[in-house]
Amino acid sequence: MGQGRQGQAGEDGVRPMRAIALVLLTIMLTPDPAAARAGFADEPPRAPYHIDNLPQELRKIVRSRAASCGNEPSAQHLFSVSIGGEGREFMSFHYDKLTCTNRAAVCRSGGCLHEVFVRSGRGWSPVFQTYADETTLSNDGGRICLAVRKGWTTETYSWARNGFSPVIECRRR
Repeated sequence: MGQGRQGQAGEDGVRPMRAIALVLLTIMLTPDPAAARAGFADEPPRAPYHIDNLPQELRKIVRSRAASCGNEPSAQHLFSVSIGGEGREFMSFHYDKLTCTNRAAVCRSGGCLHEVFVRSGRGWSPVFQTYADETTLSNDGGRICLAVRKGWTTETYSWARNGFSPVIECRRR
């Protein structure tokens, strides 16, 4: 009789371990929707809709530039990035992420074309253009900042009423 109880106790000890293992396995195998969205898992890496979904007047500008590429216009994720601040909406284009057979149409030895537009009552207006390795728009407590990386150097700009002005560092005024 004593052995039966020990056997049962041993099985009871295994059951919670199996349950814990099953819960952990279920958690590990359950897809994380946020991670899937963050990694663009279900989207093709290059697609025309990254251009087609732009506001009409900006889409015309991008298509005009893309026409010299020699292929059907399409772009990678994050070809266009929008950000708001200082009561305005900004959109940047990163032509290094444009599918372009003729890379010379949008890139030079110093990097690829990057453009920033601001939305005003009259529509979208160009406010910054450069050839660089990368540009990054950010909102620092409501102040719009632009970092431009060219090789080993980074230039920093801040939005000042009608355009971007160079600054040493971009912090809230």
